[in-house]
Amino acid sequence: MKTTEAGILTLVRDHAFWADEASRFKALGSEAYSRCKNLDTAGEGSSFHSFGTPCLETVVNEYRSLKQDPYECIGFEEFYQECVASDEVCCWCQKVREYKSQRVKARLRLGQIRSAITRIGRRLTTEGGTA
Repeated sequence: MKTTEAGILTLVRDHAFWADEASRFKALGSEAYSRCKNLDTAGEGSSFHSFGTPCLETVVNEYRSLKQDPYECIGFEEFYQECVASDEVCCWCQKVREYKSQRVKARLRLGQIRSAITRIGRRLTTEGGTA
């Protein structure tokens, strides 16, 4: 791989883009989580409180109690899909999972870009250039 100025600039631009995407998906996920139909909220600022248990937390707790049985062999994704099909998970909590999946993909891409930047920096150092 040749280290060119254009290649480095592309990596820097991609880094900024994927960092922004990861932040955006995190904010969208937080917003969707706060809109869960099983949560009630009151107050603002430092006196903000939420009451109830979000759908996702309920599903995870049910799955953990189900997995206490050593002969139970259902996977979480299958269990989650059953809960979605039986309308136990609101649309907002479904969006939380989608946003988290997209955020993970963005963070993975960001890690790949950082790795490429590190490799270029090491190559420049070994070639006697400045990093």
